[in-house]
Amino acid sequence: MKTEEFFLTGAYPTSRRAVAAGWIVCPALSGWPAAQAEYLAHLPVRDANDAALRALAKARSTRAAHVAIFAGDPFIHLPTVFRAAARAGVEALAAYPTAQMFDGETARVIASAGYGLSADAAFVRAARAAGFETLAFAFDLTAARTLLDAGATRVVLHPGPEVRDQRGRRAALAAVDATRAALGDAPILIHRAHGYDPAALDALAARARGAVHLHPSMP
Repeated sequence: MKTEEFFLTGAYPTSRRAVAAGWIVCPALSGWPAAQAEYLAHLPVRDANDAALRALAKARSTRAAHVAIFAGDPFIHLPTVFRAAARAGVEALAAYPTAQMFDGETARVIASAGYGLSADAAFVRAARAAGFETLAFAFDLTAARTLLDAGATRVVLHPGPEVRDQRGRRAALAAVDATRAALGDAPILIHRAHGYDPAALDALAARARGAVHLHPSMP
């Protein structure tokens, strides 16, 4: 199986290496430092989906490009998104940012408003029904199976927010590897999240289909 390599960025990359790979375009990430980008993308200072729709107007027609849509947006009108993607020649969409980033009481509050895993799964089902390939992020085995059952073309396993102690980081990566193993031959990528050992993430990616690299402001 050919290893897949994706870049999660705020804009279309132009470097030769990046263009040769795939990419996930999330304009809400643009300009933020990598250490905080995945949190700051959720802040209401930016309208993630409005930015995504504007990016669709400039999108390149290629199966390697995914335009990221925040599925938890209560005002999202999916037919409008799908029409814009089809007009741009985009064939793949990603459920991102995702409220699955949060845990504890914050996660419970978010889930009660319908912004969590259920929103991501509903988006994947709708996008697949509209004819798009889909990519979604999962933070545990239940989420990964839910998204695969919803029809996700690819699922990205995310180790979660940066853990400050080394033991916690090792445990998070071990959980990712256990989830990957439990999913067998499913189309799984590993998210190279900020704050984790790059060599360990590369080892995980080598046992999966490939990796997603976080580069919020790649030129």
